[in-house]
Amino acid sequence: MVTLEFKIEWEAGPGVMAPPLRETWARFEIHSSDRVISLFWSESTKSLRNGVYGSLFPVARWIVSNWWDLLCEGIPNPAVLNGARAGCPQYDWIRRHNLFFGREGMALPDLTIFREEAGHALIWWRDPHNTAISGRFMDDGVARVSSRAVEDGLTELVERVLARVDSMTDEAVQELRDDWTAVKESKGEERDLCERLAALGLDPYAPREASIEDRVAALDLQGPLLRDFLAATGVDRIDTDLLVVRSLLNEMPPPRTAQSACASPAPPVVVSELPYLAGYQRAEALRRKLSIPSDQPVQDLTKLLDDLSGTPDLSWVNGSQGRIEAVVQTGPHRSMAAHSRSNRGRRFLLARALHHWEFGSATESSPRLITSSRDWPQACSRAFAAELLAPAAALRAAQEEWEDVETLAARFDVSTMVIQHQITNHAIE
Repeated sequence: MVTLEFKIEWEAGPGVMAPPLRETWARFEIHSSDRVISLFWSESTKSLRNGVYGSLFPVARWIVSNWWDLLCEGIPNPAVLNGARAGCPQYDWIRRHNLFFGREGMALPDLTIFREEAGHALIWWRDPHNTAISGRFMDDGVARVSSRAVEDGLTELVERVLARVDSMTDEAVQELRDDWTAVKESKGEERDLCERLAALGLDPYAPREASIEDRVAALDLQGPLLRDFLAATGVDRIDTDLLVVRSLLNEMPPPRTAQSACASPAPPVVVSELPYLAGYQRAEALRRKLSIPSDQPVQDLTKLLDDLSGTPDLSWVNGSQGRIEAVVQTGPHRSMAAHSRSNRGRRFLLARALHHWEFGSATESSPRLITSSRDWPQACSRAFAAELLAPAAALRAAQEEWEDVETLAARFDVSTMVIQHQITNHAIE
């Protein structure tokens, strides 16, 4: 099982004046199973080591301050996956999720922790060569970890830090104790509300209108459907979006009496931390499964769906195309209720639904949303659909014939936007 672990050896803090910092001075390492996240080149000793020296009190304070965000909030935009030094416009999100911002003058790796589907992702980046004089972190990596493993690893660090300062009456220590007590005592409905608010990007402990908390607490969606909804909606439109989801659920075709068995899952595929690359990898895995050449676009999507598991039941309904585009039923009975759109729009949406049907959790039979948000599963499904319908290899061959975007869109039966994104993302010239 993949883990998140902080290995700590307490030491005396040389010349450290503040008692909380002095008492929590340590040599520490950060591991994810067999990967060393804290691999560090020390400039003073000219050596490579697995950990660094510093105070863990600021680290514990950062963890507790961002506890619910770390456990519950997904990515708002794939650009946040490029690390703390990349100049991403989602600066507030990066500050909540990247350990780099808990350093307070000490050396900490550029490690991002966030919710991804039913688990968590850890992504870390090596430091550039011109980093601080003391040294630099030397490794890049990604790990997919269970949410329980992340919570356990963070909890252990906080508890060990608090044990070191247990006898102190320092104001900062008392504040950390109080905040951690509030976190641990959040159970049942209170914990549920904290998790939902954090998934929306809100601080559960910040003052706000009571009506917002009431509306979030009253959401009657569950499991993956709730995760998709919270990633797509916002406080200012939560009521409207909820009505849209309910109306689409009501339009969902009922299960057939005799359900067709799902086809075997697509071959295992190493998934990139970047959602658009993961989508391309999954499209290629499905092509291998069906023996479709990598340069052959899928023209007859209906036949492909029928070959995989029987034609899904579809319901196209009139309505505004806002952020909530469709509800997809996963599991043995594959169906979808979606807002009406052009023929090309339908093809693309069906291809995104196919992504959910083929690569969803094998243990969950749950409705999922297709939305216009930019979180990981939605971005991945868009890349999957684009690569399935307009594969890069076929576009490169067509570009050699000097076809323009409009002609390419007509040839592959997709929108010009799909063609433009494929050309850009695959660097097709």
